[in-house]
Amino acid sequence: MRKLRLISLFLLIPCSSLFAQPDWSKILVQNPNGRIEPADTYCRALVRKIHHSENVDNMDATTFIVDMISRPEYWNDQPIIYQPNKEIQDRFHYNGKYLRFNDLFDIEGNYLLREDIETIYKTPSHQRDKMQKDLLKLDERLNVILTLEQGKMLPLFPLPGDRMQRWFSPGDDLSEFKGEDSLFVSYIMPWYISEPSQEIVDMIAIYQQKQANCPIPTSNKVNLEQFYNRIRPFHKCAKGYLCFGLLLLMLMFSQVFVSKKKYLTKVSQGVTVLVILFFVLHTVGLAIRWYIGGQAPWSNGYESMVFAAWCILGGSLFFMKRSLMTVSLGAFFSGVILMVSGMNWMNPAITPLVPVLQSPWLMIHVSVIMCGYGFLAMGFLLGTMGMILM
Repeated sequence: MRKLRLISLFLLIPCSSLFAQPDWSKILVQNPNGRIEPADTYCRALVRKIHHSENVDNMDATTFIVDMISRPEYWNDQPIIYQPNKEIQDRFHYNGKYLRFNDLFDIEGNYLLREDIETIYKTPSHQRDKMQKDLLKLDERLNVILTLEQGKMLPLFPLPGDRMQRWFSPGDDLSEFKGEDSLFVSYIMPWYISEPSQEIVDMIAIYQQKQANCPIPTSNKVNLEQFYNRIRPFHKCAKGYLCFGLLLLMLMFSQVFVSKKKYLTKVSQGVTVLVILFFVLHTVGLAIRWYIGGQAPWSNGYESMVFAAWCILGGSLFFMKRSLMTVSLGAFFSGVILMVSGMNWMNPAITPLVPVLQSPWLMIHVSVIMCGYGFLAMGFLLGTMGMILM
């Protein structure tokens, strides 16, 4: 009877909605660190791992991940796995920086990198060359795709009453779910794959709200996190700081060595205003990250670099009236730091605090130190520039 009730619930889905593109971006997912976040955030991290960017064939990250789970045969034959190593490209006879999942298996289905990976794991990490490290990265990307296609890397379903607050993926062992919950989590994804619709996605959202075994973000936080992901404030600030910081520096040199015409001063002031606007965007980005993360945004390596850039430019703007040279150097150096923080080896994910940082002193101690680093960096830059000019 329970199975019949579940099926009858599915049959209530209006047929007209089956042709609409379902929106998975607001569905909640539990990431490996235990944080509950929108699928938009979770899928962006997975796609960056696989594809080195957040979009694949003009598809957003969430749509791509769900489509990969729905159509693994199609995506296994598409060049989506990022691999820039030239030696690996020559070995598998493909051009460009992307290869197909199927390229790594022979006709009989044997994994072509198995012996290499076994050899690499027997080699001490400090003795591995670049080729071996890139093969490990390729193997990791392959395993991510394989696990996704098996339905084991999309934790959508909270286990009711679970003390460990675990969420399960559709492909996991779901035997711990009981009664109607067991029927729901077992049948909902196969049903979606056969007949995708927004109503099925909404059913999953309702189940999560009802059975959540831990605090979950409000709809306002989910919407704000999607907005944060979409505008990528620190990426925009990096470009703005580098561009206008370098331009302002060139204008300063022109005023010192070439001409002191008034129009150069006005242009410099206009560029300074643009730098200040990007600093405001930087500040707003930190505030949003603080709100959606629930903690001060300087608790890991990525956040520390973003905050250090903010401190450096903030320190330079503090002395803006004395010298625009300070602003130009601060903006340029902050742009460099943000550009480094945006590199692929840095993890921009919002992570829960490790136990050693779960203290009120985190906000005070780290912020004061990072501000000190900012003023120290500005002193170093100004002293170096002063010696160059002299």
